[in-house]
Parts: sequence; structure tokens; C-alpha cells
Amino acid sequence: MVEIKFSAQVASARDKWLKLSADETLDTVLEFLRSKYAEEGNNNRRLGNLAAQTWIIRRKLENMPSDPETKIGQILENPNNAKTQKTVKAKKEETTQIEAVKASSDPTAESDDAMTVINILEEVTINDMRFFAGSRVEVSKADAERLIKAGKAQMNAQ
Repeated sequence: MVEIKFSAQVASARDKWLKLSADETLDTVLEFLRSKYAEEGNNNRRLGNLAAQTWIIRRKLENMPSDPETKIGQILENPNNAKTQKTVKAKKEETTQIEAVKASSDPTAESDDAMTVINILEEVTINDMRFFAGSRVEVSKADAERLIKAGKAQMNAQ
């Protein structure tokens, strides 16, 4: 990810917006910042507001499998490890990914190029691609069977 360097005034304004709402959830603060953006008259503070919104959106994306009630203060306290609240669900997803990689690298496995369409029930990673619940994906029959057995997918009815 590209690290963006802000002017001192914009960075200071961003930090003030974030510290002002450290006890709130990411979603709550994002709504608050969006409502305050239009009211703000100072350009540096407006840019700081946008920078804070961008920071929050990035943290939301980084913490997707985590608790949605994550507070800004928790992330600010530990900036080197933004994913402090990683859930068991995410660990299961990693296990499924490792099993899929092992199976795909197994030379004794069938080299069946047949593909099938499945519906993803839980977030899963297939061949280094992340898929979210509700996604419809075309995968190899072997991957489909593993995901269905793991309870993370079902065959597409269409």
C-alpha cells in the first residue's frame, strides 16, 4: 500500500478528528465525519476530515473479519497491529486456504480441469483470492468439494 504524506496541518487535523472520537466505533465516526465535512469552513480541516475518513475506511477493510464494534482508540493504541481482534472465523478461513493450497500442489491429485459454480456461504480464500459470503464463484471441482465439505460453500442451483 502506498503511504501518503500529508502536510503538517492536514496530518494534525486528521489526528484531532480521530482523537476526538476515539471512544466510538468505526461506523459511528465515519458517519460523524461525513456530516461535519460540509459544515467545515477551513480547507486544512476539511482535508484533515477527508484524511480521517480515508483512514477509517482503510481500517474497516483491514479489520473486516473482526468485531464491528472495534473502537478507534483501540486501533490508535496499537497501530502496528491493526488486526488485534482477529476472530476464530478468520483463522478457520486461513486453515481452509492452507488445505486448498496443499491439495492443489499435490502431484498425485487428479489434474481435472473441469470447473463448477458454487455459492460462498462464509468468507473464504481460494488460490490467494478472497471471496465474501454471497459470492458466486467458478472453481475447480476439487476446490468446490473441499469448500462444500468444510461448510463454506454450496453448489449453485442455476
